Amino acid sequence: MAEPVVFFHYTLRCKRAQYHSPEGGHGRAYLHFTGDAVEIVDFEIDPGHRRLGHGQRFMQEVLRHAAKYGCKRATLHVSPDNVPAWKLYTKMGFSPHEEENHLELELKEVHPGED
Repeated sequence: MAEPVVFFHYTLRCKRAQYHSPEGGHGRAYLHFTGDAVEIVDFEIDPGHRRLGHGQRFMQEVLRHAAKYGCKRATLHVSPDNVPAWKLYTKMGFSPHEEENHLELELKEVHPGED
């Protein structure tokens, strides 16, 4: 099996990772770097190519890349309803963490010309 290609694009403290497999699997994720940690956001494999090993190969490359840049830990958020993702992440060594402080703000609709 040929090795997939993973591209990284920089935008300030964020990187966009793209996954392209010779078998046709494609994926994307955003990596936010803060100190010695990376937060993996919007990790996704195209629906037609899920559950074929692409997610695991892509995540391995993402984690290898983060470690290369000095990260000591990785975090991600996943919906409790997303059972396949939970299985993948825990299989790869991720574990639930203590509840974190999560702040949320609902934004009101802004109309042009208003401050």
